[in-house]
Amino acid sequence: MKKKIYISLPIAFHEDTVYQRNQEAKDYLFNKFSNRYKWVSPIDNNHIDEEDLANHLQIGKTAYYMGRDIEQVILCDAILMCPGWENSKGCQCEKFVAEMYGKEVLIMNKGDA
Repeated sequence: MKKKIYISLPIAFHEDTVYQRNQEAKDYLFNKFSNRYKWVSPIDNNHIDEEDLANHLQIGKTAYYMGRDIEQVILCDAILMCPGWENSKGCQCEKFVAEMYGKEVLIMNKGDA
């Protein structure tokens, strides 16, 4: 059975490239690990549309999406930290939760895709 891996990628202030970076993370996982993981992405999971992406920094929307993201981190076996995670409050929170729950943490470096 495939392990589930959560893709943690910065979204705030990177909205214009989020779909491209989400796909790059999926490509990275497929190329590096073949079929070892089934990925869970905050973009796919939350079904964020263009309007939500433009307005996600509103406190209510941030709390809503982060709650769903944390739930998915807990339900996964591992987490992939995408480039820029160090400067993202959301990604740092997801990584903290993953470590607290003993999840495998993988780091994707810039240019790995």
